[in-house]
Amino acid sequence: MIDINKITEEINNKCKNITRYNNSLQKTIELLKDWFKTTNFEQTNFILNKLPDKNSKSELLLCYPTRSNSIYEKHKCSNIEEYSVVAVDGSNTDIDRHNLILYYLLNIALVEIDYNKDSSSFFHQTQPFVFIDEDVISQKSGYYDIKSTAEISKERQTLEFRFIKDYVNRKLDNDRVTIVLFDGNLINWAENRQDNRFGRKPYEEIEELFKLSKNKNIVICGFISSPKNTLLSNLYRVNWCPYKKLRCQNCEESFFSECIKYSKIKDWLFFDNLNEGEYTTFFYSFGRESDILFPTDVVFTYLNTGNEIARIELPAYLLDDNEKVQRVISAIFHQTKLGFGYPISLTHAHNLSTITNADKKTIEGIIYSVIENNLPFSSKKINKLNRII
Repeated sequence: MIDINKITEEINNKCKNITRYNNSLQKTIELLKDWFKTTNFEQTNFILNKLPDKNSKSELLLCYPTRSNSIYEKHKCSNIEEYSVVAVDGSNTDIDRHNLILYYLLNIALVEIDYNKDSSSFFHQTQPFVFIDEDVISQKSGYYDIKSTAEISKERQTLEFRFIKDYVNRKLDNDRVTIVLFDGNLINWAENRQDNRFGRKPYEEIEELFKLSKNKNIVICGFISSPKNTLLSNLYRVNWCPYKKLRCQNCEESFFSECIKYSKIKDWLFFDNLNEGEYTTFFYSFGRESDILFPTDVVFTYLNTGNEIARIELPAYLLDDNEKVQRVISAIFHQTKLGFGYPISLTHAHNLSTITNADKKTIEGIIYSVIENNLPFSSKKINKLNRII
């Protein structure tokens, strides 16, 4: 059992340290805000010249506003009553090594809601998947081992993408915009940092979806609640850097200790000027001095949902249609209003995909009823379940 008195004392001490740090951080944030207010992004060659060339590894990832000279340009969402939204989400179990028959579950849910002035319709589908015995063996390892949590999560993500691809393929052309929402980033952060598109290149499956959906009036979007990006503060770090070219791996300690304090300032902290229902200009990420924005690259904006500053990701080609951009962001804002700060369609998809403990027990019962003469768990797990003292 946890000693509540001791842990309470430890929490109080650590919270005091957090308060002191946040007070100090606020001064740094104000410094950076002042710098951004006076920065013209058409005259930032000084920063660009410090970045690695196209054949070098990107040491820092930055972002620039697209088609704007200021990060503080903002737009207001309009009222929108007619649109369609599709949301997909999945859940998975981990592999319990104490089960004598190893298995894991995936469950994918897709929700489609059509909004009209007078009525709306709701459709959903779910698809469970079970992986048993040889299915749980990792294909990455050079030796016999079970799949990691990361591998299982990747499988779940691939199935989510497949659900959306099937939807896009069967969807007929429609004059009304349809939004497809993912919970999380569309960017493939596992890509090689030396790639020209690192930091904005979508997952391969997402890039294919961008191409498929472009001519069907379907827009693939990522919704990131409580975003952790620090791309804007990185821009200031490069500007501040005393070296002619970035050399983060070989930086002097005195410079590094000053530089690193800027790396903890999240981008959304700069946008407390946004009112509810307002969103920023769009940004794109890059890490080298020579770069080209591809139509299927991911761009992003920050939206004040009324509960938080969320990050919305979209394909870059959408920026050529200002009216559609406005409708898409307005529809996402409408979703967050219905869902108390988080898109209601994603909440439905999450709830429908959730695998409960009751589900797990039922599945395990089926497995052990089919495979006879096997104990279900190791002795260690049985002791835990029975709470033997």
